[in-house]
Amino acid sequence: MKKYEVRFDGGESRSTYNGEIIGVDYMLVEVPILENEDENIELYAELPADDEKNYDELKAEILRQAKEHGYTEENFTFWYD
Repeated sequence: MKKYEVRFDGGESRSTYNGEIIGVDYMLVEVPILENEDENIELYAELPADDEKNYDELKAEILRQAKEHGYTEENFTFWYD
């Protein structure tokens, strides 16, 4: 079984919060669409920057998105795990 490395990083938000772009923590991984492995989907989650608080919540959101596409936690390697 192939494992995909989930990137945990910080940077600028992809969207705005109260009309401004802010610093965020995010998780990001690209995985093949199971029905068509020639195409990838991006799993992405972000929260306003707070490294110690955000990790578990971001991980849960990535796993929620992954489940929608037929993946399980065993398919991923996470930064702190």
